[in-house]
Amino acid sequence: LLLVGLAVFLPLGSGGGSKVCDLKDTTRGFFCSDEENILLPTDLVSEVAYYRCEDCDVSTREAGPCDECENEMEEVKSEKNVCPDCLMKPQRAEICRKVYFACEDCDSTSLIKGKCKDCNVDLKKNTSLALVEYRCSECEDWSLLPAKCKDDDCSKKGKAYVKCCTESETFPHVGVKALSK
Repeated sequence: LLLVGLAVFLPLGSGGGSKVCDLKDTTRGFFCSDEENILLPTDLVSEVAYYRCEDCDVSTREAGPCDECENEMEEVKSEKNVCPDCLMKPQRAEICRKVYFACEDCDSTSLIKGKCKDCNVDLKKNTSLALVEYRCSECEDWSLLPAKCKDDDCSKKGKAYVKCCTESETFPHVGVKALSK
């Protein structure tokens, strides 16, 4: 099981001793904004055949006439290293990985390998992926890459963004290290 998703951003430094994600295990990856997919390099595909109508600029994975103008669609190949769903180039991004364990019978979860307390069956290892974002703690401006705040009205203009996990405080992206203000 691979858990992938985006969460609502929680304010930086909220709750003082809150259990925000510690970003302990991050890796290079990609984000497809068209499909909102988090992708690892092994997920990307290259030179996939698809069909396009030049007149209507409609694309599909199936050969045949265009649904809009009835002209025959032309076979084309995607570029290298594209999203497997939309066949577009994804953005480079940093990805936070968290390993957790889950019971296949009752959906119980744990950060520790072992047996399910309810079912007494072995918990299965899973990995959850989340985007790493760089955010301004003042104005909430953000980037997928390290950057500095450019907002003229922000008191933190020119200061580096704070690195944070988009799934922070959501299991299994929890930890004890709080982000500094």
